Amino acid sequence: MEREFKEIITPISKQKIVLKAWITAKEDWAIRGAYYKMLKVKSLVGKEASFGDNINATLVLEREKKAVENIVVSIDGNKENVMEAIGNMRKKDYLLIKAEVMKIVGEVDF
Repeated sequence: MEREFKEIITPISKQKIVLKAWITAKEDWAIRGAYYKMLKVKSLVGKEASFGDNINATLVLEREKKAVENIVVSIDGNKENVMEAIGNMRKKDYLLIKAEVMKIVGEVDF
């Protein structure tokens, strides 16, 4: 199956961002893996497993970064150093990218 792409234009800098229109299972695994690696599960023998008490709050940020890394293909045709370029964008431009990426990725399925 051929990959489909989606283009958006950032509101401030007017940069053309190319995004993957959908994700593969492998990409989903990578994105969820970034989220899950920070969760600690405590298990009590004979009882239901639960998440540990000290959950690192940066897990949401790590998932967001991994999602952006896996979905954004290029910025103004450039495929090199995409995450660095995104990190240096104005926040309003990034927020549009993040919103579009999260629409494509969806929520974490537990």
